[in-house]
Amino acid sequence: MAYCKNCGMQLNNDSNVCPNCGTYNAPNAETQQYSQPYQQTQYAPPKTEPMAIASLVMGILSLVTYYGAILLGILAIVFARSAKQKIADSNGRREGLGMAKAGMIMGIIGLAVWGAIILMAIGLVSCAGLLM
Repeated sequence: MAYCKNCGMQLNNDSNVCPNCGTYNAPNAETQQYSQPYQQTQYAPPKTEPMAIASLVMGILSLVTYYGAILLGILAIVFARSAKQKIADSNGRREGLGMAKAGMIMGIIGLAVWGAIILMAIGLVSCAGLLM
């Protein structure tokens, strides 16, 4: 048995209009359908790609460490390329492109600096050998 939502008077089964106050009362199926609150989809902010963070850390370490700097520079470049690819494939669900680029740049600089140091050391050793 249905009741008027405005005045509470009992309604006939075949009537949607209250005979007492004239309020339109939707059938029960429609009332139940719209009685639940609208649920909004939550937006998840993009997450930072872990490979971008690793690239940045490896790039920094390749500049400030002595032992393993060449290996760290190579790892920074490899991780940066992997991170850039994963970020591009994520359709906006991942971020960190700036960190990946910075890690790659520092990895390249670290390799160049340590490569230059090694070449200078080889040059000094060979020059010292010629002088003797």
